[in-house]
Amino acid sequence: MTDKKMEIVEKSLALIHSQGYGNTSLRDILTAAGVGKGQFYYYFESKEELGLAILQYSFENWRQNVVQRIFHGEGSAAEKILALRDYTVQWHAQNQ
Repeated sequence: MTDKKMEIVEKSLALIHSQGYGNTSLRDILTAAGVGKGQFYYYFESKEELGLAILQYSFENWRQNVVQRIFHGEGSAAEKILALRDYTVQWHAQNQ
């Protein structure tokens, strides 16, 4: 994913997280990402395609942080459960 496309996804994710998907307009997304319609449509065919990219981005982050780092990492089952708890608490604190 290019830097600009990643930036659009990340800015949109934060916006949709705070306002909800249905309440976030394309204009909101363009403003938050600092792009025009032409640049947005260069990377995404629609808001729905952006939504799918956000889901994929979120899942990949979860997979890397939880599945790879915690579940496939070193430690006992109890240590992995504690690591998962710590990750979840930290994630919720960061994302309110």
